Amino acid sequence: MKITVSAQDLKETLGIAQNTLGTNQDITSHFIFTSDDTGVSVMACSPPRQFSKIPVIGATVQNGGSFSIEGKRLISATNVMTGVVEIEYDIEQDNGEVSLKGSEGEATTLSLDPESFPPWIEKFGQATKVGEISSSILYDTLNTNRQYVSQDDSRRPELAMILIEGGKAIACDGYMLNMSRHDDLKGINVKIHYKDITPLMKFLKAHDGNVIEVLSGGQATFFKAENSALFAVMDLPHTYPPITQQYADAFNWTPRRVWRLSKDNFMNGLTFLSAFADKNNYKVSFKDPEDEALLPPSIEMKSSSSKNLSYNLEVPPFEDGEKPLEEISDLSSLMYATRLKEKGEGDDIPTFDFNYLSIKKAVEIYNDNIVFGCTREGNKGYMLFKSDQDSGVQTVSIIGWML
Repeated sequence: MKITVSAQDLKETLGIAQNTLGTNQDITSHFIFTSDDTGVSVMACSPPRQFSKIPVIGATVQNGGSFSIEGKRLISATNVMTGVVEIEYDIEQDNGEVSLKGSEGEATTLSLDPESFPPWIEKFGQATKVGEISSSILYDTLNTNRQYVSQDDSRRPELAMILIEGGKAIACDGYMLNMSRHDDLKGINVKIHYKDITPLMKFLKAHDGNVIEVLSGGQATFFKAENSALFAVMDLPHTYPPITQQYADAFNWTPRRVWRLSKDNFMNGLTFLSAFADKNNYKVSFKDPEDEALLPPSIEMKSSSSKNLSYNLEVPPFEDGEKPLEEISDLSSLMYATRLKEKGEGDDIPTFDFNYLSIKKAVEIYNDNIVFGCTREGNKGYMLFKSDQDSGVQTVSIIGWML
């Protein structure tokens, strides 16, 4: 089997496939080169959850078959290669040698038995199509939820994933919750483990503009791009808590007391405070202006070395064409906080505290100015952030605070 391909095309293929390359000292640390009627492809898997099969665009092959090359070695070698690359494996020989040749030089390495590769292709043969979705919609869905996923799959494995079902995606780490919705998510039911999110996002980014087929079967979910490239994750056994029903109407909550803030200024404020705050102090106080005008609030943190540790937040002017606050739910890239109950007598909103890490994660995903407000229910309150992505994905984020 002899493969001829440009170094650039090979680099691009390996750049995508390496996102699912394993680290064990076995076949899963190798790229599997294989050929069929559609051409040459590279397969990689990171046990036990991830798999990819990426076509090598522009490659030609003589005498079909399959072989493996250790992934890290091949990536290092091809990074300094230009021009045409030839990879040859003699299936008639028993020594398993694979040769790599280019204008820069040549090398010989050993192939492991491709038959020992986990049976992902067999699993794909058992899968059936359950839907399709734009790569940008699925990318935005994962991107707006990934910050909210728990990464403690030993204590709360049911929260260490993004759940997509019923046209919505939801993520929660036990302290803050995020939910996205889009009509194209309907019919897609999958749980994405937090370790699978970034590799899947990179796959979607590499196939931007594609319509992605979603297939389910063989205890796995497959994502198929228009060039037949595959990314797959194993199904997860854990049952997600019934949070979706509890917050089903969160998209319809409306803001009460709001401020328009600069996202960059808000992030600068958090950085300023954390530079002087006591170590391991993650509590940020949000100071509400005493009068009823929408005046700029301030944020504070405690410090044993600074008597007054505070940061005044800027309020950018509304731009021409922006809608008034009562219609602000239609604006993109904005954040809100809203009430869960109607304001009762004496139910004003005083200073409240929130977690530094939580609010930092929430604000980081936005690109522009934010509209920020607050709500109260008894002795507890919530901040609700809303955004509309360019792809049409709508998102709400909920973070709790206490008096």
